[in-house]
Amino acid sequence: MIESKDFKDSIDLKPFFLSLWQSKVFILLITFVFAIFSVLFALSLKDEYTATMVVEEVVSQEASSVVPSGLGTFAAFAGISVPGGSSKDKKTFAVEILKTRDFFEKLTNEDDEFLNLLIAVDNYDLISNTITYDESIYDPIAKKVRTSYLETKTFDEIHSIFLNSISVAELETGSVELSVTHYSPHIAKSWLDDIFLKLNQDVKQIEYLQAKKSLDFLNNELSTTTEVELKKVIAALIEKQIQTIMMSEITENFVFSVIDSSRLPDEKSYPHRSMICITITIFGFLFACFLVILRSFFKEE
Repeated sequence: MIESKDFKDSIDLKPFFLSLWQSKVFILLITFVFAIFSVLFALSLKDEYTATMVVEEVVSQEASSVVPSGLGTFAAFAGISVPGGSSKDKKTFAVEILKTRDFFEKLTNEDDEFLNLLIAVDNYDLISNTITYDESIYDPIAKKVRTSYLETKTFDEIHSIFLNSISVAELETGSVELSVTHYSPHIAKSWLDDIFLKLNQDVKQIEYLQAKKSLDFLNNELSTTTEVELKKVIAALIEKQIQTIMMSEITENFVFSVIDSSRLPDEKSYPHRSMICITITIFGFLFACFLVILRSFFKEE
């Protein structure tokens, strides 16, 4: 019987397993070192807490209103979005505003502590509910971030820290989950509530000013045009802008309404210390095995 070439060229793994068994003390030692390191590393990580809120887009009356045909062209000329058009919905618009540098700058300007709590916190004690600051970043006398530190950072770098602390996820139902993460669960919840409120206010203000400008333009066009069909189109657009102005004046939740309100986080969201320790220890074991097999391979060569 002719022995196949593949069988003759096959690798005998027995010597490698024998090498692993003979080097078991070395493998256990390396694994133990990695395990100790994993524990120290996991303990060095600060606890972070995430506050969440589920919201849904407020559907205004204008979204279901019937408008005459031919409205889209004139509305686009007037800078007005119409239901079913290509313009962004309020939900998408609000999420984009949340991530802008202008929105972040407004948060820092309106709250003197915001920047301190964002970049200068060194530790948080859950039992005493106290925050300690990194004094290489924070000036305890002036009670603000040191100018020398800010000079080493660009505005975009600080803004990216803010973006890493927030999260926006669209759920399968169409609702939106807003999340804020911080070392302090109280600050995480407070920031989330504040962001929700300011986001509604900002979009409401933008939509209100746009509707006012559009309304002035449309009233002027209505007074000058003589064509009956065009008057109908303009009248429908005027009604839409009046609805927008009315909604902005009578409601606080202009963009989002709350489905599930924010609550104080009971448990930390990060780090998962047990998982970190297990992962690093397994990596140490595999790394030690790799070194033994590598050494055995070169001996064979």
